Amino acid sequence: MLKKMTFEQPTKWDQYLPALLFAYREVPQDSLGFSPFELLYGRTVRGPMQVLRQLWTEEESNDEIRTTAEHVIDLRNRIEETCKIARDHLAKSAIRQAHFYDKKTKKRELIVGTRVLLLLPTKHNKLELAWKGPYVIEEQINSFDYKIKVGRQTRVYHINLLREYHEREMIAEPEKLPEEVVEQSAIVVEDLEEQDDEIFANMGPDPSILIPSTKRTENEKDVHVADTLTARQQREVRDACTEFSASLTDVPKATTLEICNIKMTDDRPVYVKPRPIPHALVDVVEREVKEMLDLKVIEPATSPYNAPIVIVKKAQGKAVRFCNDFREANKVIENDAEPITDVEHLFSELADARYFSKLDLTKGYWAIPIKEEDRDKTAFTTSLGQMRWINMPFGLKTAGSVFNRMMRKLLGPLNRKDVYHFMDDILIATATWEQHIEAIKAVLKALKDANLAAKPSKCYFGYEQLQYLGHEIGRGKRWPVDDKVDKIQKAQPPTTKKELRAFLGLTGFYRIYVPAYSSIATPLTDKTKKQEPEKVKWTPACQVAFDTLKTKLAEQPIIQMPDHTLPYILRTDASDKGMGAVLLQDKGEGLQPIAYASKKLSETEQKYATVEKECLATVWGIQKFERYLYGRHFILETDHQPLQYLQRMKPTNARLMRWALQLQPYVFTVKIIPGKDNIGADYLSRATMN
Repeated sequence: MLKKMTFEQPTKWDQYLPALLFAYREVPQDSLGFSPFELLYGRTVRGPMQVLRQLWTEEESNDEIRTTAEHVIDLRNRIEETCKIARDHLAKSAIRQAHFYDKKTKKRELIVGTRVLLLLPTKHNKLELAWKGPYVIEEQINSFDYKIKVGRQTRVYHINLLREYHEREMIAEPEKLPEEVVEQSAIVVEDLEEQDDEIFANMGPDPSILIPSTKRTENEKDVHVADTLTARQQREVRDACTEFSASLTDVPKATTLEICNIKMTDDRPVYVKPRPIPHALVDVVEREVKEMLDLKVIEPATSPYNAPIVIVKKAQGKAVRFCNDFREANKVIENDAEPITDVEHLFSELADARYFSKLDLTKGYWAIPIKEEDRDKTAFTTSLGQMRWINMPFGLKTAGSVFNRMMRKLLGPLNRKDVYHFMDDILIATATWEQHIEAIKAVLKALKDANLAAKPSKCYFGYEQLQYLGHEIGRGKRWPVDDKVDKIQKAQPPTTKKELRAFLGLTGFYRIYVPAYSSIATPLTDKTKKQEPEKVKWTPACQVAFDTLKTKLAEQPIIQMPDHTLPYILRTDASDKGMGAVLLQDKGEGLQPIAYASKKLSETEQKYATVEKECLATVWGIQKFERYLYGRHFILETDHQPLQYLQRMKPTNARLMRWALQLQPYVFTVKIIPGKDNIGADYLSRATMN
């Protein structure tokens, strides 16, 4: 009521408070059926409505003359009758409210002797609750209350404060580590990106760690040159590689372009206790530590800091990767605001490219030195003593930003719009061969001048179709990599949250190729919520979503790379519970998709009128693809007739007017098309609902 009053009378609302309270006296309470005034005084309150009625009908109040005794008896009877009716109303309201409150509740029952977790206040804050236990149920009092012994006291707790405790299943008794292993300091994990049931079986007795050799084993002859190039073009590539052979090696180098500063919010040293390392890897780790000492990427240290070693097993061969667990240190390391390359923007610049080349730096992170006074913060323990990093290791929170800044300093001075990068993956994309060989030489020279190296076996030159950042690119298009799609097709229904997240991570990487991906995957993403059990309860809806995602990616979806010289066409549509948008271009082969987008409508938005939903879909679609549409004329195609008047409408609907004003910075023409032609956007909007 106060909100309404301040809205209608923003400057004089306080002057209307007496009138508001006068009117509020006669408002009946929903559960009781009477106003508090009536229950207190036993008579009908004379409010503004009765006053108005008397004024309009000119009725006069009928003053009945009674004795004091008669008045008291009558007043008592009225109050008793009113209270009786109010109690009946209250009982009915309680039943109705309980019905709605308990609508989604589930009946739970625990057996005496069951181990449970209790929701209890924490030691540091009595207002903050946390699950503690496990405790054992000693007695069931009734359907909802249980007697549990906590410490020395036995108390009664409601079932809403209890959660059944499930113990983890132990597959096998862990082997006791020999004494000489306990002093080692590493944890061994499996590389989640390349899962394989035979990883541990294939490791063998003498695995090797992925540390570059101090001796050069690859040179300019190991680069890959496209067979589709002419003999002259292949010779030009080989000559360029020979000229800058110092930049093509598998031995990492160190640059002076950038230095790694590790700034912490807390001066207290971050020390994490070393973890045991398997006996089979002790000699291997020791050997590789010596190699890193020879490479001058680490050095002996005496530091109060410590970050445990992490050995990541690779899926193929016997190789493992040497890393550090900097999670605790990362909590107090200051953020670095250096932006990372926008992958979608990168792909949007490749429409006209015919020739592609890519280079992968040799241990790019190791090329950046750490500031002398910050090196102690990277210390770790080995059997050869404590070591610290001289050059930037993997795992630091700011490592990606520092490396991206170095790449910007490396490639920025070239002033070339045909050279791109994402972290240590450099991409050269040109329309002509002359531009391409010139760009290759410029990049190789920049690497040489900066004392950086690209790994020859990971360099590909002169291809018309190339894998880059998990996508196949070429001929103005991009599509998923076949190997990744095959892995998705072979995936079995997940049984745990970890497996489900891995599947969603793999399919989510290719979500841009799947119309209405978020809607299709909803039954699966719901199973990853915190309150869901670790063992996934697989439902028919989950199976449908699982199969649909696999089917969509098996259809070899292809999307066009945007050509900024051609006009864009945006199609939007809205249904009862969702909206969708498709960005299209015609490159001579008919309209082809550039990108898809879909979104569920909120409960409030679902109540909009049809024209408002269609307008909302238009505004949302334009803002979604703003990076393509802003500053250029485009065509908006829709099957809803009223939208053609959106730009010249009269201000009769505040919401539509507000949206019309939001679209003023954009230049577009509305084109009405039949509903049968608006298939893409219509499907996206309805897939969101289904």
